[in-house]
Amino acid sequence: MKLIIAEKPSVRDSIAHALGAYKKLSSDGGKNFCYCNDEYYIANSIGHLYGLGNPTEYGFARSFAESYKNGELPMLPVFSSFPCDDDPGKNDLRDFLAKLINKNDVDEIICATDAAREGELIFREIYYASGSSKPVSRLWISSVTDAAIIDGMRKLKPDSEYDSYYRCAKIRSELDWIFGLNLSRLYSVLDNDIRPVGRVLTPALAIIAERDEKVFSFSPSSKFRLQLHNGAESDISYETKEEAERNAASGSNTDVRVMSVACEEKSENRPLLYNLTSLQQEMSKKYGMKAIETLEAAQNLYEKKYTTYPRTDGEYLTEDMRTGSEETVKKLSEIPKFKAQADKILNNGLNADSRVYNDSKLGDHHAIIPTLNGNINLSALNKNELAVYEAVVLRFLSVFDKKHTYKQYTYKFWCNDIDYTLSIKKTVDIGWREFNKSDDKTEEKEIPGYTEGEVFSSSEIKVREIPAEKPRHYTDGTLVSAMNNIDNRIEDKELSSAVKGKGIGTSTTRADIIEKIILSGYAERQGKYIVTTKFGRDFISSLPSQIKSVERTAEWEQEFEDIINRNISSDRLYEETKDIVRRIIDFEKTNTTRKIVVNENSPRKAQLQSIGKCPRCGNDIVDRGKFYGCTSFKSAEDKGCGFSFGKTHNKGWFKGEISAAKAKALVAHEKIKLTAVSSEGKEYEALWELADENGFINLKKFGFEEVIICKCPRCSNNIVERKSSYSCTSYKSAEDKGCGFVLWKNDKRSGLEISPKNAAALISGKIISVKVKTISGDTLKKVKLTEREQNGIKYLNIDEVRN
Repeated sequence: MKLIIAEKPSVRDSIAHALGAYKKLSSDGGKNFCYCNDEYYIANSIGHLYGLGNPTEYGFARSFAESYKNGELPMLPVFSSFPCDDDPGKNDLRDFLAKLINKNDVDEIICATDAAREGELIFREIYYASGSSKPVSRLWISSVTDAAIIDGMRKLKPDSEYDSYYRCAKIRSELDWIFGLNLSRLYSVLDNDIRPVGRVLTPALAIIAERDEKVFSFSPSSKFRLQLHNGAESDISYETKEEAERNAASGSNTDVRVMSVACEEKSENRPLLYNLTSLQQEMSKKYGMKAIETLEAAQNLYEKKYTTYPRTDGEYLTEDMRTGSEETVKKLSEIPKFKAQADKILNNGLNADSRVYNDSKLGDHHAIIPTLNGNINLSALNKNELAVYEAVVLRFLSVFDKKHTYKQYTYKFWCNDIDYTLSIKKTVDIGWREFNKSDDKTEEKEIPGYTEGEVFSSSEIKVREIPAEKPRHYTDGTLVSAMNNIDNRIEDKELSSAVKGKGIGTSTTRADIIEKIILSGYAERQGKYIVTTKFGRDFISSLPSQIKSVERTAEWEQEFEDIINRNISSDRLYEETKDIVRRIIDFEKTNTTRKIVVNENSPRKAQLQSIGKCPRCGNDIVDRGKFYGCTSFKSAEDKGCGFSFGKTHNKGWFKGEISAAKAKALVAHEKIKLTAVSSEGKEYEALWELADENGFINLKKFGFEEVIICKCPRCSNNIVERKSSYSCTSYKSAEDKGCGFVLWKNDKRSGLEISPKNAAALISGKIISVKVKTISGDTLKKVKLTEREQNGIKYLNIDEVRN
């Protein structure tokens, strides 16, 4: 038997389906299970089950202040060869996987975590913690369709071929521990408040603060150009409007000579396929989506088998994907939304050149593209998933189209000793631009019939004001781009060249870094923009340059890549990191010029304000930053009551954050409204309350909030909207002495989805018109609600009203 370990349950399910494993084997605790058949066990992790552990596990003080006072900084532990299991909530899964690995009938392990360095670390932590020495193979795939999984299983490699990926991820986590925990403790003590510092987080904050300073210090100004009646503009600009107007007046009603006429045929090539960074940029620009929202949507699409692996830097496909690409285009032509574009590509033939297929420019993964999946249901996607999927499909089809070609007409004029230029574009072949709206809003003009040497009167010459472009705050899209291309920010050409192609963070981590910066109070969202707070700007300006150097951080990222690709030693990087941390700590211990940086919105202020009394021990419940907890909060072993509950839920159980007002209501045993998220990714309103069960504090959901629609025609009680229906508050079967009135939101008999407004109209006896999707397109139907009785039971039907 072979044991396959995936990174998450959804991928486990896909692999099990592809390999025909449908039987279930549960853990001893009953909280987890794997699929199996006669050949495979298919289990899953849930991200990292292990970690490097907290400072206390290496003998350092729990208290930041005590650690600083005792001279423990810098903390430079010898990290254990075996990972720490510091999350007791994952004990059942850890124990289950260890027992599966060591089962007598398991003779081979297959690593099927995400095909990246972090996925390799997640698996190796599980494997090494089990103490096993059984052989391990690697499943390395970019799609979780059945075909991709089966093909990948035929191409398994020894996992030892990916040792460098594991080593790189382990080194990265250890250096982040040394850099982040030491300096976070240092500045938290110096400022007497929580101060997160990170190898990538802090340089990223510096990038935002630098841009904000340019925005805040911007002084509006304008330049002025002259404009002939035909739209031609002067080649020179004027500093003042008065100077421009004088020249305009002296040139009006004088002769204009055509100095030259030129026509050049040009082309605009198709864009490259999306990688994660370019996809995040596009979604931010087009829809204002956060980088983390784009990543979540792309990950969901990958797990639903709609698109390929999203955490990629690749913008090309492999040569062996040519046949599959054409098949995918054919499949997309069957979807009405993409039919016109796909048919155009198929009719013209795929423009499949090296701009699409290029093995020499591939990294670990190819670009993000739609999968060859015949079960696409766009209505099953949420808003963000649909937007991302449509963008990926549009880009995929566009790269196979022709170039956009046009003629560039350039006219040079002379009037009153001033040169003017007029440029006009005329489309020759619209190519890929047919289905991609251009950022250039200029409408195509008629081509004028000027000839060289021609003379005409200038009539009135206008003055056009050109305001200086104000710098803009970063959006999620422009920030991930800046983090990915830091060489564009460096004026020193030699240094810029040295870090070209290097970024800070990775495409996978940048979205999380942005969220951490905001969560830490260093920046905030103002509409689509990310703007540093005064606290964030004060804090970054108080730090030594070594901490916020984007150049050094990019060089570290390059060394991580070299560990993978060139198998270089990490010794120098370890020593450099330790040396930087030592020097910063020594410097700050004697730095008398640094002022304490105050955060006026610090969670510590909120901690002083009780939101209620603890149901367990009667002490105050306070805001602890990332969660609400009792002032005596510690584990039971530490003689605290342990009462706490999180502000957010990382599994998507509910959306948003629990405010202090809602937390106060929960502690007072009241129900609150939160937006719930179903297993299909659908959002709906639900009622929640706190439940203290088996020593754990959980949020308990009470289904769909009941919204009154109208009065019940049977018993005059209220008809309310529930998760799947509109039903009477006395709804029960007749035997249970209820009126039994229920109208389903999704009427299977008619195929209609009923809105609250339509439900109220139908129940009141009205005939309504509803839109129905058919194979030939949308059509309107008139329907009404009818009631029939059979064997003493009343049934509701939605029937079509025919003219």
